[in-house]
Amino acid sequence: SLGMENSRKRRSSSEHGRKKRPSLDAAKAPPATAAADTAATAAAPAAQPALVPIAHQKGKSVGPAVAPAGAATPRAGDKKHKPRNPAGAPLVVLDSKGRKQYPYGNYSRYYGYRNTQRFVDPRLDALPGDLLKDKACLDIGCNSGELTIAVAERFGPRTMDGVDLDPSLIERAKRNLEFYHALHPPAAAPPAASAAGDDADGATSFPISFPICLGPLPVLSRTTFPGNVRFRVENYCASPDCPQEAYDVVFCLSTVKWIHLNFGDDGVKLLFNKVHRTLRRGGLFVFEPQPWSSYRKKKDLTPELEKTFHEIRFRPDAFQRYLQFNLGFKLLHMVQPAAESKGFERPILVFEKE
Repeated sequence: SLGMENSRKRRSSSEHGRKKRPSLDAAKAPPATAAADTAATAAAPAAQPALVPIAHQKGKSVGPAVAPAGAATPRAGDKKHKPRNPAGAPLVVLDSKGRKQYPYGNYSRYYGYRNTQRFVDPRLDALPGDLLKDKACLDIGCNSGELTIAVAERFGPRTMDGVDLDPSLIERAKRNLEFYHALHPPAAAPPAASAAGDDADGATSFPISFPICLGPLPVLSRTTFPGNVRFRVENYCASPDCPQEAYDVVFCLSTVKWIHLNFGDDGVKLLFNKVHRTLRRGGLFVFEPQPWSSYRKKKDLTPELEKTFHEIRFRPDAFQRYLQFNLGFKLLHMVQPAAESKGFERPILVFEKE
């Protein structure tokens, strides 16, 4: 029995040693190579830096940020790669009381809350009636598109492009265009009363139930309203693309203050130079500058805007001189809208590219 017990102990010791001893195959396996690591990294999907999500925290940024082209995705705790103003400023921020603020002036209904009627802008009454007929037009900072749509429907341009840096506003502008078109019959519709029961003076709009129940009307032509209206996301000052002599008329209404507070003096001068390059000879720049007093009211939205505000030397009262003497624009008209809504009673300057 003593011999059997010793034999069991030797077997147990041998099995214990085998468990601890690494296998021969494992010992012979080569370590992972750098090439394999590189291949694994290359197989991983690339990060998309176009929109940078920001955490929803009181007093901090909310929603996506406008990231500069080619910028790396910011890493947590890495200040070097954090988007900076203006190219990486968030589109929406929360103030100390948790209220949403819009450092680019990208209010969701910038024109809607100032006007009691959508698609009706008192500034248009002050513009010459033949200003845009059959012209290629651009609206910088179109917001949710109400003004762009009203201009295209009223003045009959050949094309009407609206650009804004906020993707959500551009989507809203596209929906507004469909909604407006669904409420208004085509321009070619006869004004006479029909068997369907239209008024004797002709229908001017469809019931609001039509687009809700039946959807938008089809667009039959790309050269007449609403087919001639196009919206796209673009940060005009930061965009490297500037087509030469592509437009006959460029609008910049209630926009330059926000460009100035975000991009500074150089940003405004860049705006003016790009407008000059993109206009054809004889083209018009329809410009509504905001007064310096309105800058003061918005400078505290973010620390970056306040810093830029105090660095501004090129104030609005110098814009006209710069456009005329530095770029060669000629002032054709200075019109004063009879606006009932505060904020839209500012003078509008119409310059011609000579």
